Amino acid sequence: MEENNMKKQLLTLLMTFCLLPLFAQWVQVNSGLGNYPPASMFAFADTIVLGTYGGGVFRTLDNGDNWFDVNGDLGSLNVKDVRYGPASQGIFVATADGPYFTQDLSHYENCTSTGLTNTDINYFWFGGDDDNEWAVGTNGGGVFASPDYSGPWTARNAGVSGTGLIVKDMGGYSDNSIDYVVMGTDNGMYYSTDNLMTWTKKNNGLTGDALLVNKLAGVGSMVIIATNDGLHTSYDSGDSWTELIAGEKFNTVIVFQSALSSTGFYCFAFGENGYYS
Repeated sequence: MEENNMKKQLLTLLMTFCLLPLFAQWVQVNSGLGNYPPASMFAFADTIVLGTYGGGVFRTLDNGDNWFDVNGDLGSLNVKDVRYGPASQGIFVATADGPYFTQDLSHYENCTSTGLTNTDINYFWFGGDDDNEWAVGTNGGGVFASPDYSGPWTARNAGVSGTGLIVKDMGGYSDNSIDYVVMGTDNGMYYSTDNLMTWTKKNNGLTGDALLVNKLAGVGSMVIIATNDGLHTSYDSGDSWTELIAGEKFNTVIVFQSALSSTGFYCFAFGENGYYS
């Protein structure tokens, strides 16, 4: 999709009254959650899983009418990110006190293992484009990788320094014959084409608070990033970034394919306001 078309199609006010009739009535679904800040969420079949900072992990089977904590023996309730596992019972949990994995929502395996020198974890999931390699993104210690989700871990920070070691999000994508990994940090964006072995900083077009990247999403050669100063996109492997929405803080962004869209995919971004394209 052309950059200008992307700008024109981004529709604001998803969470305002003028669009509420399109999405029916918004209903609070907080029963059982307590007063804990939400950090991350995913859906799998009939299950929605929510990670919270201070309250741990919650699950609902009735579209949010009732939430139940599934913390079991989780070693930290300060959850920063949750990702789905190989089945609806499997959850990868990034916490302020280490990475954890559960297959039964009761017993949580502490995956800190050896080699992980920073256990304040922002990201825990696949490493790059290789499903047999796992990655941990830390809050100040950079990236660690392992052939097994439980370690041992090896630092993969060649080319990364300073606030780039504060890793907020990662993703693996493919552009024709090139597989690449992108990493969003507090020092902008980094790219790797050798499966996390080396990183190249690519921030052309990003300045100030736009270098504080919170989440990222991509399809093929297109990557979209949610930053503290706007929504930005790149179509050329990060060589240049174009501003889509200016002057707002965005916490998260998601891109997914849909036959209902004329372009083949939808993009949702949330922060100070909600947007979709």
